[in-house]
Amino acid sequence: MSIQAGNRYHIVNVKSDTALDLSGTDNVSIIGWEKHNGDNQKASRVWELEHENNQWTFRNVGNGKYLGIAEGDLENGLALRAVDNPFAWDIFPDHNDNSVYRCVLPLMRFLSVAIYGAPFFESFFGS
Repeated sequence: MSIQAGNRYHIVNVKSDTALDLSGTDNVSIIGWEKHNGDNQKASRVWELEHENNQWTFRNVGNGKYLGIAEGDLENGLALRAVDNPFAWDIFPDHNDNSVYRCVLPLMRFLSVAIYGAPFFESFFGS
């Protein structure tokens, strides 16, 4: 499986099996939520991949914002947020499971988010 710019994906945390979801409360907070494919998750958890300058961005289909991080020091535990401007990510295949891709901040390999894939993420960038 390979990921492609322009495709839409669900992002899934492989450890908790929860979907990366845009909070309906504030449309900014990123939360992990049980995948149930209800109407409220149809657009809020769909992300379109864009690729430029060897880096990737995730644009939320529901509100057009990008997957980014909260302002502050770069460290593990930093909150993911929906942000107005494109936010660059590196994506690479997991070395133990070739159906899984890892998303990390450039040059920050310790800060990772897993995704399943193929058009419409259902497995770490999976369909």
